Amino acid sequence: MNGDFLKTVGLMIVIAIVIYFAFRVMNKLIPALKESFSENLEGLTTLSDSKSKNDLGSSFNGVAGNAANYAKKIEGQTAKMIDGMLIPKYRGDYEQILLHLENFHNANLLNKLLNYNLNDPTKSSEELSDIVKHHDNVVQSLNNAMKFLDTQ
Repeated sequence: MNGDFLKTVGLMIVIAIVIYFAFRVMNKLIPALKESFSENLEGLTTLSDSKSKNDLGSSFNGVAGNAANYAKKIEGQTAKMIDGMLIPKYRGDYEQILLHLENFHNANLLNKLLNYNLNDPTKSSEELSDIVKHHDNVVQSLNNAMKFLDTQ
């Protein structure tokens, strides 16, 4: 009898602890969810309000009179992104990454060209030229990234 009573009390204590931690987590989670929900709701109402005014949602893009504000937003986000990368500190690492990516892509192209089956009737020479064009686009993008890194 005494053992059953202790088991029941112990079980009640464990349940109380679980409930306590559940409420603690919910107290942290609910304000975050409310904030997220209100931001989403504000965005939806702003969008519907702007469409009802025949604005076509120009507050979200660079159309017409909002172009200057839109450009400032892009500039601000670009600055945040660049600041977050700490380019002066990690410039050498970033250059190495770009060089290694270019080497990787060159090796990948060579591998694709060497393993291209010319006897396969389902493959055309256009497919081969598409592979080379894609490679050129990637290399050009890597070069553009390196030039950008050099200007920072």
